[in-house]
Amino acid sequence: MKEKESIDDLVDQGYKIIGIKEDLSGAHVHFDYIDHDNRSVKTKVLHVLSADARKYFTTLLFAKEKRFN
Repeated sequence: MKEKESIDDLVDQGYKIIGIKEDLSGAHVHFDYIDHDNRSVKTKVLHVLSADARKYFTTLLFAKEKRFN
């Protein structure tokens, strides 16, 4: 649950998921904060371990993709 809250906190602050690297130790979700000039200003990486949180960020990505199609 804490990992889902961390993902939500970053998204609420304006961060966008720009990449995911998965391995046996979990997923490393890369976030960028994009400023008003559409430039990346801050990058954060969140190490996600739980299966529920991994499914959660995947759902967020699919929802984002559906909005743009």
